[in-house]
Amino acid sequence: MQPQILQTMLTPSRVIAAGVATDQVDLVVNPISHILFTLRAVNAVAAGAAYTALSEMLAKITNINVKYRGASIFNGTLADMLVLNMLRKMNAWGSSQLSNVNADIRTLTIPLSFGRALYNPDECFPATRRGDLILQWTSAADGANITTFTAEISTVELLDATPKRFVKTVQTQQAMAGVGLNDINLPVGNKILGVLMKPFTFPTGAALTSSFGKTTLRVDGVEMGYVAIGWNTMHGALSRRIPPWWTDVEHIHGFVDAAAGQVNTQQGTRIFTLPRQYGYLELDPNDDTTYALDTRGAALIQLREDSDVADAANLSSVYPIELVELAQGAIGG
Repeated sequence: MQPQILQTMLTPSRVIAAGVATDQVDLVVNPISHILFTLRAVNAVAAGAAYTALSEMLAKITNINVKYRGASIFNGTLADMLVLNMLRKMNAWGSSQLSNVNADIRTLTIPLSFGRALYNPDECFPATRRGDLILQWTSAADGANITTFTAEISTVELLDATPKRFVKTVQTQQAMAGVGLNDINLPVGNKILGVLMKPFTFPTGAALTSSFGKTTLRVDGVEMGYVAIGWNTMHGALSRRIPPWWTDVEHIHGFVDAAAGQVNTQQGTRIFTLPRQYGYLELDPNDDTTYALDTRGAALIQLREDSDVADAANLSSVYPIELVELAQGAIGG
């Protein structure tokens, strides 16, 4: 029989509270390639210059958490999930009508993939029992410019799949306690394909300081793979995975003279701060696990950060991307 794909809409229009709130839906029981999380919202002010393409939409969802029997498979902010999924093949976000007109509706769709590529029957989340797998999200208060949020949530099932593995990504947050060396413990037990880095302080304007000034990967106290790699290099490494154009998604133009016409339009100025915040520690450059860090048998995996600046009461984040092996297409426990 021909393999089958089934895309199902779980929530056609789930109202998201205007204030801080948490909500959840049960996910389907068949093997899942990915979830499609779509936000819809309404422009709420007349001043077109007040709108940004993505920032305020992303800020609405402060946490996305996919849980299997209470244990997190994905856990982080919606903005971080957007970046994490852009690191994978064919997995960019989509949007419609990024309008600056008051009362217009806009949408943003972010895929949440259980594999390094979509629609891979060998790499997806296995079949489960009803209620074991849930998608939970936490929302913030509405911003000043966009309101009336709703969620449209779909799943893409691979009905005949017997997966061998799936991808797991859970946020680790830690304050860089002081300038100099700070250690962040990574999970042990699976292969690690890479680590998305998000320092609280990152270079901006004339300041080059970062909470993650230089990064070294350590396995049981021994340096391995990455030794004192500067933040700007890790940030630049994102371009191997993510097209550079996304830094220009939110930008503005100005006129030298508003009446002078297009020839005097000033160069576009980027106002999208999201891309500046991330770096990537690549451990699976060929997407075949040849160089992936196998942590089975290790006692301690750490990122040693030589921090340019302390985080004080704030938190920096890392997202280790784990590849979880399955036995006979089923998850343990």
